[in-house]
Amino acid sequence: MQTAETSANGRAYEAELETENGGLVYAIEIDRQEIVIDAGNGRILYTEVEGQEDSEQAEANRPRSSIQVPGRN
Repeated sequence: MQTAETSANGRAYEAELETENGGLVYAIEIDRQEIVIDAGNGRILYTEVEGQEDSEQAEANRPRSSIQVPGRN
């Protein structure tokens, strides 16, 4: 959470461990942003701003987590 809070210059109000594209990530909510962090190495994978949805192609090209979960897509 500290990485996300520093990046967004705000306070996290929700954090969840999720499986995304077959990998483990933390989804951190700060203000109107969702910051997705690699659960393995703590690096920020991407940030989404509420109301600014990405295209399916952009979603497919997002970086993947360093921890992959077999059988999860």
